[in-house]
Amino acid sequence: MVTQLHERNFILSRYGGEVYGFVHRAFLEHLAAADIAHRYQKEGEWTAEELIEQVVAVRAADPAWHEVLLLLIGHVGAANAADATAAVDRLLDLHARRTDPDDASHVVLALRALAETRGSGVPANRSAAVVDAVTAALDVRGSKGPWLLAEAGSALASFGRYWAGRERYLRWYRLSGQFSVSDEPAGLLAFCFRLDEDELSALGRGSYHSGDRTLLLHERGRRRPDDEARALVVREATGDRNDKVRPMALKVLGALWADREDVRAFLTGRATEDPARRSRSASLEALAAGRPADPAVRDLVMAAAVGDGHQFVRSDALRLLGRRWSDEEAVRALLIRRAREDEADDTRSTALKVLARCVRGHPEVLDFLTRCVADDGEPELCRSAVWHLGDQVPGNTGVRELVIRRAADSPHGDVRATALGVLGRQGPGHTAVRDVLVRGATDPWPQARSTAVRELGAYWPGHEGVLEAILHRAVKDGDPVVRRTAVQVLGDCYPGHDDVGEVLIRCTAPAAASREDTGQEGVRQEALRVLARCWAGRPEIRDLLVRLCAEERDPYTYATVLCALVEHWPGRRDVHELLLAAADHPDRVTCSTVLDVLEDRWPDHEDVRAVLMRVATRAADDWLVGSAALKVLTKRWTDRADVGTYVMRVASDTAHHCQSTVLSALGRYWAHRDDVREVLERAAAGHPVEHTRDEAIRSLGRRWAGHPDVHALLRRCAEADPAPECRFAALRWWVVRAGDEEGEALVGERAVAEPDPKVRRKVLHMLALGWASSPRTAAVLRDRAPRDEDEETGAAARHLLGSP
Repeated sequence: MVTQLHERNFILSRYGGEVYGFVHRAFLEHLAAADIAHRYQKEGEWTAEELIEQVVAVRAADPAWHEVLLLLIGHVGAANAADATAAVDRLLDLHARRTDPDDASHVVLALRALAETRGSGVPANRSAAVVDAVTAALDVRGSKGPWLLAEAGSALASFGRYWAGRERYLRWYRLSGQFSVSDEPAGLLAFCFRLDEDELSALGRGSYHSGDRTLLLHERGRRRPDDEARALVVREATGDRNDKVRPMALKVLGALWADREDVRAFLTGRATEDPARRSRSASLEALAAGRPADPAVRDLVMAAAVGDGHQFVRSDALRLLGRRWSDEEAVRALLIRRAREDEADDTRSTALKVLARCVRGHPEVLDFLTRCVADDGEPELCRSAVWHLGDQVPGNTGVRELVIRRAADSPHGDVRATALGVLGRQGPGHTAVRDVLVRGATDPWPQARSTAVRELGAYWPGHEGVLEAILHRAVKDGDPVVRRTAVQVLGDCYPGHDDVGEVLIRCTAPAAASREDTGQEGVRQEALRVLARCWAGRPEIRDLLVRLCAEERDPYTYATVLCALVEHWPGRRDVHELLLAAADHPDRVTCSTVLDVLEDRWPDHEDVRAVLMRVATRAADDWLVGSAALKVLTKRWTDRADVGTYVMRVASDTAHHCQSTVLSALGRYWAHRDDVREVLERAAAGHPVEHTRDEAIRSLGRRWAGHPDVHALLRRCAEADPAPECRFAALRWWVVRAGDEEGEALVGERAVAEPDPKVRRKVLHMLALGWASSPRTAAVLRDRAPRDEDEETGAAARHLLGSP
């Protein structure tokens, strides 16, 4: 069988000896899923409930099993839709019980499982439930980081126009998702959902954030680059006040319509006249991308590289010239002139970088860089030229000899240090370079000595005399920065070396009084941290660290040593007790770090709980430490009566510094308790601090937006909370759960009655997208367009009406 699979079917690959493996992981995943399905369906190894619990639920957290589980769900679901439905339900349950609010892995798996079943036999309400979980995760995500649903993109794209979750997601986006600080909600619509061109136009015209509008219009124009799409993008390129967003629209114009003369003229005007420097740079880039063969575009970019009033635009133009037209002699000459003559250091440096990276190998560029290094008249120009010349011709003997001379005889310390760094990258094949670096370790300039030590450790750690030179610098150098550098290099390049360990131990001795002003204390702390990082696994070093840790005054060093001891010796009672005692450390950051380590290593120990209760009680007025302790208590001891009593007391105490933290944690970890909802309701309704009310509103919206009492409270907050952001947060959570008629009525009312202009604009966008064809929407927009007291809000109403 093995021979056939290897020699005839080409499924197995021989790794050596009699070890075989699948040529592609997909074969392994398919066969694993088929085997589990056979054992379930044919051999009855599991009941339906056992399959879900013992296979799906147990493996769902392991990404290595995801493809197997998806294939399995698709296989068993084809025979019995109830099995696939149960798997989706269990994944949603795991998602609801997650402890990390940013973890969307289970809901992504549920969404992919739906796609794997092709929707056959799985009730439509499961699609709605999955979409609700998806939108709840998107509602609370931040503006940065990878997309939560990146792995589900192909699954979303596989659903047809009539998938039950499609309209539900669209409704959520129109009423709430368009106000997300992330571009993910709009990006999913643009790239994953099968929206038609009219839907893209409507969303691109009416979404609140101009970045989302541009993204949606880009996809609309890519599909059909007609005048309607172009006009909408031009509006974004000229009308938005955010100078970080207009460049996006300008680049879209260049990508889709650069061949039109009117667009070329428009971009040319923006490149020279737009008051925002980002927009001028984006216009140049759009023209270069769309019309690279146009001499007029090249000349425009060259003119900007010389004459634009902002150094960053000149630098952007230089980079653009290097990428697009580096083969032209006039461009290379311009880059050389800018490297010498531009008034701004940043732009001169950019010109040198462009010459080195984009014009590699041209004789005039090599000649220019070589002359800059040889002349050594302008230190900054020479230093940059040394750095880039080493990259230009790394194996060139003449260049290496020139850099060696600069490392030895330049009168400028920065130039010598840079030359030593460039030589280090030459590698261990040149003994002359090693000898220069060894001499560089005695250079009178401290930065040069530090550079030489780093390069010797990185590239010549085993060569004769190198370790001795680094050890000498660590102990005897007159500059504490060099000594610290040498200590760091010893830890990075000689971990476990006996001689190095002995020197580091000597370096941990308390600083002599006569040397306190030399920075020896910093060297001692660095040596202690290196020992903790690289030698903590040795018993004798462990004992030293335990002893020194009790005396350590520097919070960062103290925390580093503690973490290393816990990592290597978690089972030792003295280490455990040391960490428990560290919870009372006077430094707030160190104390909160220790509490995190306690949670990670001994989350269920009674003595840890006792310490956390003590710290939480003692640090009632210290938000950082108190919050750290309360978060762990709330997360880990939901079943302890004493913890519950204390946590609920804090949650009800409006004067407690950590009340907001506890309310957020309760909504995340104790959502199964009715009294938690009641506490959050009281906080949302009447807490005197805006941030706490906002946190309570969001917690209620995430967990209980469909509860009748919460739904009614959210409406009251949307109408009457004194803080604008609280009013709008409550409205977002309320309107998604409200009926269409009820929702339209309240949103239409708030679009007029809302006193805060920024929130009023958001409500107008909610009304325009949520009920685009309603007479009430048109009437409200026509009323606000000329009459709103805020100019920007009136302009938003006119924009939504389609008026100039």
